[in-house]
Amino acid sequence: MRELLAFEVKKIIKKKSFIVTFLLLYVIQLFFAASGSMGATYVEDTFVETHAERNRVDRANGIAMSGRELGDELLGEVLAAYGKVDWSNREYLLSEVYQQEVRSYIGVIDNLKKWYGSSVLAADALTSKMLEELRFKSLEERLEVYEVSEKERAYWLEKEEKVQPPAYEYALGFEMLVEMNGGYMTCL
Repeated sequence: MRELLAFEVKKIIKKKSFIVTFLLLYVIQLFFAASGSMGATYVEDTFVETHAERNRVDRANGIAMSGRELGDELLGEVLAAYGKVDWSNREYLLSEVYQQEVRSYIGVIDNLKKWYGSSVLAADALTSKMLEELRFKSLEERLEVYEVSEKERAYWLEKEEKVQPPAYEYALGFEMLVEMNGGYMTCL
């Protein structure tokens, strides 16, 4: 059986149509991978930066921020920086305040919005205790939705008690890889 399968796979791979299709899909996938660095950001006809520059700066800021615990100190810095910008329109991108004081925290800000929702940044104060309570509340809601048994509930609540305070780690490359999974699957 194995020899027959190997023979059929070799027969398919040797076909010219397979090679052309594979190479075409490979080129398309390379284009998708590079497209994140193509183009530029404009605010009302004013050039801000190219996407390649944005990626470079955000990567440098993310790496510099990596390893910092999401404790009260970092959360206080993030909240203070977040409050300095009017997020209601894209003109904040042009401001010196955003570029100099807020931009370095943008990875943390984006993750907080993703994990806890935008409303978490509208608070007067942001502490690690608040995030812990939000995480615990989220766990409780999920346990209700999935209707787990009391034994399972106790197990997950015990695990929750052992969770260490999270630290920010720059992982945009991996995040982009996971988000592009559909493109990879299409090519396969």
